[in-house]
Amino acid sequence: MCHDDLETRRAAALAQNKCFTKGRLRDEFRMKPAPGAEPVKIYKNAYGSKVCIDPSAFAVHGISADSLTDEPLWPDITRQLQHNIGQHPLIIFNADFDLRILKQTAIAHNDPASWLDNLTVYCAMWLSAKYYGPTNRYGTISLSRAVSQAGLSWVGQAHSAVTDAAMTAQVINDIAEYW
Repeated sequence: MCHDDLETRRAAALAQNKCFTKGRLRDEFRMKPAPGAEPVKIYKNAYGSKVCIDPSAFAVHGISADSLTDEPLWPDITRQLQHNIGQHPLIIFNADFDLRILKQTAIAHNDPASWLDNLTVYCAMWLSAKYYGPTNRYGTISLSRAVSQAGLSWVGQAHSAVTDAAMTAQVINDIAEYW
């Protein structure tokens, strides 16, 4: 598949609120299946995913299907999540990705979750790329690179929600000290 075709398919997938990863499965949509179909491949969801987790994804985030057995489902946490966020602005590293995953999770549970469209969100990844400089072909920077550029050390396991949130906060603090 040529690069232009891949970009076209990726743009179409994103427009349809689907996740399309170019690197791993190049020609396969990896998120929510069609209505009524059995789920396939990877769906990284710490809120009761019913989709098997590929070993290569497990290697990144450490979440196994077994570890999700007793976790709450999206309908069990959405009200509390909405309440906790309230009207507070959010700072998220790679905000577009995380919001897309939240929306896809909601849709998978037949929840329109329209409140997600009304959030005030700032993307720490884009801010970090502007401050430290982009480090990849997409013009962005990974959280691990931003942490390194800030002269910080990881505390905890990368790709866990708590650690990534704490490291994002530290990167933002480093950038804020400049101003």
